[in-house]
Amino acid sequence: MWRSILVSLAAVACAMRPKAAEEPSFLEGRYERFDQLYRQYFKHYEKGTPRSMPGLQPHEIPLQFEFELPKRMYVLNMTPELLLLRGGITPSSALQAGGLGATFTSGSPYWYIEVDGLGSKHHQVIQALPEANSVVVRPQTVLHSSFARDLVKYFDKLHVPHAVHKTSFQFTVGVSLARMKPLLSAAMPHATRTRIHKLCRSLQCSDSYEGMLHLGSMVLGQAAGCASCGFPKRCQSPWLLRTHFGDLVRSLPEKERGNLTDDMLHAWGGDPDAPLYPQGIMDYLHFPEMAEVGGMVRARRGTENISREMPVEEDGLLQLASDMLSHENREQIDNRLRGRRCEVNGEQPTTGTWMAPSARQWLQAASLGQDLMSDHDSPTSKASLSRTLWRSMGQWRLSAEEPRIFLECRAPSKCLGKSDAKWAHLGYEGMLLETARAIHRFEHA
Repeated sequence: MWRSILVSLAAVACAMRPKAAEEPSFLEGRYERFDQLYRQYFKHYEKGTPRSMPGLQPHEIPLQFEFELPKRMYVLNMTPELLLLRGGITPSSALQAGGLGATFTSGSPYWYIEVDGLGSKHHQVIQALPEANSVVVRPQTVLHSSFARDLVKYFDKLHVPHAVHKTSFQFTVGVSLARMKPLLSAAMPHATRTRIHKLCRSLQCSDSYEGMLHLGSMVLGQAAGCASCGFPKRCQSPWLLRTHFGDLVRSLPEKERGNLTDDMLHAWGGDPDAPLYPQGIMDYLHFPEMAEVGGMVRARRGTENISREMPVEEDGLLQLASDMLSHENREQIDNRLRGRRCEVNGEQPTTGTWMAPSARQWLQAASLGQDLMSDHDSPTSKASLSRTLWRSMGQWRLSAEEPRIFLECRAPSKCLGKSDAKWAHLGYEGMLLETARAIHRFEHA
């Protein structure tokens, strides 16, 4: 039954695209321009390849860090190239060594600098920030190399004070399903842990099955508890599951998969049929959608009298980005982006608005190998003009080559069981070293 429902939902999303027999041919050509940009710059994300490293032993945990520069202490001078990068389009000039200037050169083999967008739980704007991303390393590399010092040197180069800390410093780890319980326990509600403990004592759960119950209950609890409409991944904290949940369920032995939905709903303890993210969800905009919503090009939806079509060649994209950054246009575009309604930017369903699935729908789809809270399988993502709603949630696919489950920590003090006061006193180097020590201890526990 659920397979037919999923197929029907996908068909509805596809049917919302205009058809040549129903719409003028010029509208079809406009859609093709946006589709061409998607194929060229965004389609590769569909592969869902996790960031890991070769040569790891089964017990080893790969570790990767992200640091955004504090927005109040460093203002990036936006250029057309940076705006394109902020919106997911990489111009050829950005691929040249030093093409973006010293701000985007770390001087370290462990760190590379990317462009990240500025925004909140509810909106995006044109402005961007530099983000320092590490290569994937072992914890001991952080502890016994220049890894941490190199990041501090980069911040010193940009005159970022040591006393200013990025509160959303993040890191990603890859662990086995059997290690999920000890990893997540510190961040799980006591009532949920108690239900899982009692259930598994009765069922004599394997470590992997108990880990799955912790993992799924965590995702459901964070989704159902989201208190406001916005980008759904922002409510997945302190841990965000980056691995595709349908892949995880299909990796369980068949005898464990049969009762997973009922066991998970019991362990979680919430309303199984109410939509998750009860206040609503909204999708992300890439550069083409920013230009649309900002009123700079003819939109696929809407009736504004705009003559400029979306460019597809790099020169045209750079010129459009330059025009968007002009004094007369930038404020208007930012106001439009901030003023977006909290909904999916695409054709709406026949009744109501696009909502997240219920817990039961998510779990039953997972039994078929799908993840309705990932852009791979979500009908809502397919209805979105950017096709990007859940973003990193469920994005990385499980495989025999890399069987680890990847989670992103978005609130390190909670993930690591540290007090907020103690964490706040750490500098950038201290944050990295403290995290590496904790993961190293966990690795060898």
